Amino acid sequence: MPYRIIFYLLLVLALHTGCSTNQTVKNTWKGTKNIWYSYMNVPASIDYDDTGKMPEYETLFSKAMMGIDVQLLALERTMQNADKPPTSEWLNTFFTQYPWVDGIIGLNSEGGIVGQAGRVEKSFDFDVLLAPDPKQHLHALKGDVQDAEVLLAVPLHDGPDFLGLVVAYFEMSSLMHYSDAPELLTITSPGGLLWSGASAGSLPQADWGAIIRSNTSGTISDTSGSYQWVSRFLGNYPLVFAVQKTASGKISQKSAAQADPRETALAATEPEPIPPDSSEMTPHVEEGDLDLKLPTLPTL
Repeated sequence: MPYRIIFYLLLVLALHTGCSTNQTVKNTWKGTKNIWYSYMNVPASIDYDDTGKMPEYETLFSKAMMGIDVQLLALERTMQNADKPPTSEWLNTFFTQYPWVDGIIGLNSEGGIVGQAGRVEKSFDFDVLLAPDPKQHLHALKGDVQDAEVLLAVPLHDGPDFLGLVVAYFEMSSLMHYSDAPELLTITSPGGLLWSGASAGSLPQADWGAIIRSNTSGTISDTSGSYQWVSRFLGNYPLVFAVQKTASGKISQKSAAQADPRETALAATEPEPIPPDSSEMTPHVEEGDLDLKLPTLPTL
């Protein structure tokens, strides 16, 4: 009985409100529709004055950077999926797909080297990669730069237990084969200069750690000229791609005659495939690491 009374009271109230404020409701609804289509769901429009042509800056920048970015993105995806210690089959596939990668290092949870495979054996300080990053989840990729070598690491876990890292390392110069205009490009980082096909000016000395905290792209100028730059993170580590601009605002295109012959030859050389049975890919195992949670990298 009480429910029926409440129902009738609500019905009477609704009819009364509808009769007395009908015009107000209509006006309110019209205003709501205007707000919706003005700010929330703006109708599509066609700009007939847009020629569809990219500015010269964007065209040349993409020409210089795109091929490299595609390779880095593919490497990130492959490393992200490496949630188990590498097998011989995985390593063979990896080095075939990424012949520009110098090597792979396996670390245990304490930072001890479990194994190393690749065409170039190198040693690094892994403290930064082993340290937890509060801004990242457990399985997120980590990056670093040491002595012009770029490192990309994926953490391995068994449930909540940290097992170690798989670290890939390479030189940025090995990727210039994939750029259509390496002579226009400068690549730097908080850890130093990685590639300079043109004049780098003071780019390597800039405080990129501080700059990137508030900007992802921009222009930086010094006595040598003006540079247009854009940042791109590899894991949690920022890389900066830049091209020099002329006084007219156009990209400075350095001729082949002006280019460093060593850099030009390096950029034009296609990386040779790494033979799976190469003796240079025999893993290096640190002595004393007998009680390891992470299996050694197999000989290829």
